[in-house]
Formats: sequence, structure tokens, C-alpha cells
Amino acid sequence: MTAPHAAPRWTDAALGGWRRVADPVTDPLSRQVLEAGGPAALGRLTRQLDDWEAPLPDDLTPAMRAYFETPLAYPAWVDESRIAHAEDLFAAYGPMTVSALLLNGYSRFLTCPAGARAMYAARVFSPESIASRMLEIVQFALFMGGRDGLSLAPHTATSAANAGRSAMAYRKLRIVHSNVRLLLTCDAARDPWDERASGQPINQEDLALGMLCFCLGSIDGLENAGFVLSREDQEAMLMAWRAAVWLLGLVDELQPADIPDARALQQKMLERHQRGTREGAVVIREMLHIVEGLLPPGTRRIPAALVRFQLGDRQADLIDVPNSRWLLGLIRGTEPLWKSTRLFAWLSRLVSPRLLAWASSPTRLGASNRFELPAALAGKLGSARDHR
Repeated sequence: MTAPHAAPRWTDAALGGWRRVADPVTDPLSRQVLEAGGPAALGRLTRQLDDWEAPLPDDLTPAMRAYFETPLAYPAWVDESRIAHAEDLFAAYGPMTVSALLLNGYSRFLTCPAGARAMYAARVFSPESIASRMLEIVQFALFMGGRDGLSLAPHTATSAANAGRSAMAYRKLRIVHSNVRLLLTCDAARDPWDERASGQPINQEDLALGMLCFCLGSIDGLENAGFVLSREDQEAMLMAWRAAVWLLGLVDELQPADIPDARALQQKMLERHQRGTREGAVVIREMLHIVEGLLPPGTRRIPAALVRFQLGDRQADLIDVPNSRWLLGLIRGTEPLWKSTRLFAWLSRLVSPRLLAWASSPTRLGASNRFELPAALAGKLGSARDHR
């Protein structure tokens, strides 16, 4: 496979300009909606597109309908055999991968102000936005990990069950990103975005950083929990995330070539931006509150302790993760034991069905009920309905 660019190349000068670049493809489409119908029309479109499985709205502008109907083809650097390998890994490690994604990847992303601010400030158009965005990240990973989830083949009655689903879902999400970007920066926003301090909302650098936090957080979270991933496994997972974020509009210039390049880019971005914010603390507190509510009494301090174990104290302190020193000491002191017994896998299997039941409830999704599991993972966990 030919890498899109040679490494190392990550400098402040190279990265800084990408904070001013958002999405030149979809932003003009969303702006047409804003100019024609104002923030209310853009908010309504966002709610419609948040249902990834629903038909496209009938009243889309011609330009936006053309965007959805234009066939896609991956660039030459996408290796579909590696994506198939990543799907195999997700079928094997699905519950643990979702837990690692939240405890490590999502939490680390919140230590960067722009990421935390985007998650927090999305309340402009949704009163439950923090929970909704958490759910969206989990569903994003589930769509990506399902068999043929990243296939670009048209979704037809004779095609594979998942063919084309993720491509359409992620194209909807790309438009939602543009909608949110405009809602946060338009004059009607309740809490206007500070572009001078943070760059464009959901800019190219932050999109790349989110992908790296979620991908490397999943890899590191699994390894911290005692699961051994080969270099081939890690490269396959990175390829799947790179393909997924390409569908969201990430430019090739910010696509890492391989795992060492990805780690170098993430480290550089964290050095540039990582610091504590009130928004990050609010969002992580909400995430922990949700996860704690899914656990039996007596175990509800475990999620915060696991976040600290995954991130380390310095990064956990940036977002005010509660510090139960005795529990954290127990986790660290018994690490060889619980790694060898796969205790983390047991905890993940305990939490995952409850997380899925929470995600599938009408209070989360309303009438759309769009939260779905890949077939291989559903077979392991049972339906969310069975665990309510």
C-alpha cells in the first residue's frame, strides 16, 4: 500500500492553517439552507439527518440531494483487505472496543478545548446533546465495525446487508457537522464560537485529532486491558478509521500513513492544544454519570477509576475525573492479575448490554430507534431489548 504522504511532517506551521479550514464541500450546502430558512430550518434538517437509517428528507435543496446521490470511490491509499481485517477484530472484541473507545479515546479527546467545546456547545440545538453525541460516537464505531460497514457498494435488495449503510450515514453526519458549525457561528447562536481562539468549529485539525483519539484510544484501551494486538491488527484498525474519517471530509494532508505516523501526529496535536476546560469537565462528568447508572450499586466508582487508569493522572486531572485513590491503587496494584484473567472483558460484557438498552430507549432516540448492532456483535450480546 502506498502511503498518502511521507512522515515525519507534523509541525506547528503545517498544522496551524488547518484550524481555519472546515469543509469546503458541505458548508456551502448548509449555508444555502441557513440563508433560505434561518437557524430553525438548519436545526430541523439536523434533527432529520441525525436518524442515519431514515430516507432523505423530501425537501432537500437540489445541490444537497446531488451531494447524497453522487457515487463515491475511495482514494488509492485505502486498503479494503485491511478494513476486512478490522471488521474481524471488531467481531471478536466489540464490547471491549466500545468500552475502550469511551474510557480512553473519547475521554482523551475532551482534554483538548476545541473538542470539549464542540461537544458542550452543541446544546444550542439539542438539550440532550452531550448524551446524543456520546451515543453517536458509539453508533459510529458500530456501523464502521459491522461486516461491509465501510463498503461503498450501493445498498440494494441483493447487496450485502450493510453495504452502503455507513457511507450514507457518514455523509449525513458530514452535513450535520456543517450544520452545527454554522449554528455555532451564526449571529443567532446563544453562545457564539470564538473563532480567533479555537479556529473553525470541527475544523480539519480537530477532525484528525478526533479520529486519532478514537482509533488509538481503542487500540491502547484494549492493550491496557490485557488484549494483545499485533502490528497488523493495529494498522487494520487505523485503516478503518482513516477510511471512515475520509467519508467525513478529512483532507489527505492530515491522513497519517501508519501507526508510528499516527502516534507522532496525535502527540504533536496534544502538545499544541491539550489543557483543562470547564466544558471538558462538564462533558466527562455527564459521560461518567451515564455509565455509572448502568452498573450495579457498589461498582459505580469503577468507570472514573478506569478512565484515570487509561489516561494517567495528568490528563485525567485536566478534565476533573474523580480520583478514588484506593480504587485506582487497587487497579494498578493488581494489574497483572486482572489482565491475565481478562477482568476488563467481563466488565465490558456486563456494561455493554445495559449501554445498548439505554441507547435504544425512546428517551434517547425517540421514534427513529436507529441504534443497531452489527450481527456478529448482536449474537454475542443478545438484543438490547433482552437487557432492559
